[in-house]
Amino acid sequence: MLLFVAYSILSHLNFTPNAVSNRITDFSLLLILLPIALAGLVIGLGGCRWLVTGCWPGQLAIVASTHSLTFHLGAMPTQRYPIDKLTIRYLFEMNTDEIGEDLIYEALLPQEKQLADMLPLIEAAGGSKPLNITILNLCSGTERQIAAALKPFIDYQRNNDHSDS
Repeated sequence: MLLFVAYSILSHLNFTPNAVSNRITDFSLLLILLPIALAGLVIGLGGCRWLVTGCWPGQLAIVASTHSLTFHLGAMPTQRYPIDKLTIRYLFEMNTDEIGEDLIYEALLPQEKQLADMLPLIEAAGGSKPLNITILNLCSGTERQIAAALKPFIDYQRNNDHSDS
């Protein structure tokens, strides 16, 4: 939509000097519309990548192994997080200063419930968004089902804490 609006206005601009052209207005419109057109192009390309991923003929997967956590997302680049760069902690193990306001309720749940039904906080070194949120957004199923599927990986990583090496 942004591209269409920008194209329809840009196609009517006249940059050649003549008696009826107001080039200052045309150049001003160009300066205003060029960032809008570029934003539309970037957003459109990002949307096309998600559309292609939605129709991807191959298998999309999140693979948890003893070496890494890997996201195979079709048209998106494969993201690999080595296990020694991951920090996996349940909320009951964290100080209240480390937990955001949106996670206080979950942190107060009993340990048994968190261990059985919830994904722990999975953070990658240098990552901005916790990986457990990304996993929940990309996988179908409840958090309990996803936590059960990832339990062997989580237990392995927590028993062999690689964050110090």
